[in-house]
Amino acid sequence: ELFVKGTEPKEVSETFDKLDPVSGLKADYLAETNSIHVEWGYDEELDVAFEVSVSVNGGPMQLLAVTQDYAIDIEQIESDSEYVIQVVVVDQENSDL
Repeated sequence: ELFVKGTEPKEVSETFDKLDPVSGLKADYLAETNSIHVEWGYDEELDVAFEVSVSVNGGPMQLLAVTQDYAIDIEQIESDSEYVIQVVVVDQENSDL
């Protein structure tokens, strides 16, 4: 970016900061417990949590849990249903990210 000499910013703006997404998102159906085991990775060393949401059969996403773990089990699965699972990183210190 260009600035007129003497008018350059003194601080870094957090307005456009974005958190990296999770990596390696994987879900496995466990027939013996009728559940879905979901796990993921996250490379950053920040104070973050993960919002896990689920959509069943094309319905709206519903927040299932907020966790600091890298895995969750979704229990009481409906047979013959399609699940879409979303994991979103949220900053624990700055709720705007």
